[in-house]
Amino acid sequence: AGSVLEMSNNEVSVGTNYSYGLYVRPSVGRVVHDGLNRYTNGHIYVYHMTSSDNNHFVLNQSTMLQSVNLLCNAATSVTYLNNTVGLYSSVAETVEVGVAKAKNMTIDSSDMTVGTFTVSATAAVDGVSVDARRMIGDTITWNFASTANALSGSITDGSTSKLIGITVSGYTDGSTIINRTDAGRIALAGIFSSGSSFQVDQCKVINTVSTITTAFMNSATFTASLLEIRRTVIDTNGIFAFFSNGHIYAGAVHRLTNNFIRTTHTVRITTGYEPKQAAIGYYYANYFYAGSVLEMSNNEVSVGTNYSYGLYVRPSVGRVVHDGLNRYTNGHIYVYHMTSSDNNHFVLNQSTMLQSV
Repeated sequence: AGSVLEMSNNEVSVGTNYSYGLYVRPSVGRVVHDGLNRYTNGHIYVYHMTSSDNNHFVLNQSTMLQSVNLLCNAATSVTYLNNTVGLYSSVAETVEVGVAKAKNMTIDSSDMTVGTFTVSATAAVDGVSVDARRMIGDTITWNFASTANALSGSITDGSTSKLIGITVSGYTDGSTIINRTDAGRIALAGIFSSGSSFQVDQCKVINTVSTITTAFMNSATFTASLLEIRRTVIDTNGIFAFFSNGHIYAGAVHRLTNNFIRTTHTVRITTGYEPKQAAIGYYYANYFYAGSVLEMSNNEVSVGTNYSYGLYVRPSVGRVVHDGLNRYTNGHIYVYHMTSSDNNHFVLNQSTMLQSV
């Protein structure tokens, strides 16, 4: 503690992909590593056994890296303060930024080409910002295993061929948005609480792997928080285009607007799922509790067979507000309230080839 490693304008090259350009461990001193350093081939590994504050690590214009691991395995009783990670214009197979307990931390990236990009926190975080712009890769996963207050996250103008996975175990007073990004699949999990939101805008979620059952999977619970999907294409040859099995509690809003939803799956399911069907466009399998709202407007929903469902919502005591701008082609529509619910509004308009409503 109290010591500093300063690095600037170094060019580092190693001969094999199982070599290391930089290996620093274990450390409680500060690391100040600017974006003028360049690496070719191999791995980068910077590990803090306990907390260290005011670190600054920027990776820029480095190529053919196998992995970049920036880790702080601090005790959960100690907070990792005021640290900055920048990842720019580099190519790596895997990138991982992992902390235990963090406050006022910035993880910023742009123009990265990666196989897997992982951000994780094993304890509480406060005031953490994670931004990924123009990232191209296979998989992006963010996993906040404890409470996350004032977390700000964005994935913008990127493309992932496999998965964007976001897990936040206790999210308050923050927002995460995926904007103008292509993905093979999106998976959302955790607990969204007061003042938090997750938004998807102008994205394409296109799954062409029939063994993947769901293109957009929501397993998160929402309380006094927002899930919004707008101006987005969700297109799959799997069973479910959009599947939500997380509870939606009082004060939560799920808002689905201006989306194109399609599943072309045609093999009828006879076991394991309810209802028995081939595919479902929008599927809500769990409760909307009293005080919650499902809002739907201007969605175009298409399913491939007459025994599929364009919309299936059950069981619910929250409100449903579904206007006449939504359009359905083929299959069934099913909205079921187990107990009474007031002030619902459901309009069906200009929909064709429906088997049942």
